[in-house]
Amino acid sequence: VFEQLAGDSVGEDAATGFMVAAAALLPGQIGKDEESKRLARQEELDEIIVGTTATFLGMTVGCARCHDHKFDPIPQSDYYAMAGIFGNTDTYYGTLDIRQNRRSSDLLLMPVSQNLSFNKSLETDDLEKLTDELARVSQEYRELGRLRREARQSKEPSANFQKTQRAFAQAGNRMAGLKAVVDSYEPDGTPKSFCMGVQSNDKPADANLLVRGEVDQPAQKVPRGFVQVIGGKKPKIRSNSSGRLELARWMTDE
Repeated sequence: VFEQLAGDSVGEDAATGFMVAAAALLPGQIGKDEESKRLARQEELDEIIVGTTATFLGMTVGCARCHDHKFDPIPQSDYYAMAGIFGNTDTYYGTLDIRQNRRSSDLLLMPVSQNLSFNKSLETDDLEKLTDELARVSQEYRELGRLRREARQSKEPSANFQKTQRAFAQAGNRMAGLKAVVDSYEPDGTPKSFCMGVQSNDKPADANLLVRGEVDQPAQKVPRGFVQVIGGKKPKIRSNSSGRLELARWMTDE
């Protein structure tokens, strides 16, 4: 449990895949404007908070996102105290950057000593062919993008625009797939090893309480912390720490 929550914080060769098990399932309909990005990030944090507290504390802390919990003594501030902890965490769940996926992500590159890749080595000639194919498709994608813009601006855009739009989307998806394959190999054809997981960022900060859980209604800052009603000595969160390490130690303390 400790390694899944904070193994990366103590230098362990431990995956934190539990933390992003739900993050990859975010709806693709979320847009790319700033408000949509904030909403997507809040939904991601909600999945992490709900999954972590329900699994390891047996409590539905997620109910307090929008209001004080109606049945358990968990105020809304407790939710955002934990949101501050997890909000200082970058997630890596490895979904392709294609048009239908508005929440793509990289994966974590594992050390060479931990070569657990399922991919077989490639001959350098085969890798060069894939790289050349990626360059060709990328050029096609850029050209279709130009034609798509011209078709959109045309006085009679309907049929030609729809045809170009489909070709543009297909080329983008092929480009993303090829790039994912090429990026998974070293220049000599040796496969890289990747994993899903999280990493703490360098600038920990507290979260704002959101009125009714709405991302466009931020209120006061809430200090990073734990669910208050649960007993036990709670470690102090250092100013330069996300708090995830302290949270993991508290959750697994005998």
